Amino acid sequence: MKTYPAVVNPKPTAIIIHCMDPRFATAISLFLEENDFNRQRDIIMSFPGGPVCLAHPRDTPSRSKWLIKKLRFNFKHFPTIETIAAVIHEDCRYSNAIPQDCRIPGKEALPLIGGCLKHYFPEKKIVLPYAKFTDIHRITFELVDTTQVPHLLEEAV
Repeated sequence: MKTYPAVVNPKPTAIIIHCMDPRFATAISLFLEENDFNRQRDIIMSFPGGPVCLAHPRDTPSRSKWLIKKLRFNFKHFPTIETIAAVIHEDCRYSNAIPQDCRIPGKEALPLIGGCLKHYFPEKKIVLPYAKFTDIHRITFELVDTTQVPHLLEEAV
């Protein structure tokens, strides 16, 4: 039987939430590595749409509650986590799963996602990268200024 190494007493410092779209996989991996995130140490949450449901938690309550519960679980079990990186990208096909009347295009969703995260986890550092194509072969990232993130005043989900 083959064995593999285990991480003894892991101390992740960040949770990174991003869409699983394979067009962005390499770029996201490189971006995370260059910005001191570490796939071997930190917690990576990759699923369709990534954090986009948090841009409109009242319109997607089950998805938003699911994600907030997962984040709370991780913070409880890994108190070393200080940062949440919520990555969204251009041309996300998951937006078709969001009700038409509450879709927010691309980068404009990040301040709302940041506001939701700030509401539930005010003590955490929030990083909001937006991935976009420069051409069909290249992707760049813009960081949204988290000082401009609105804070939700009432319970969203």
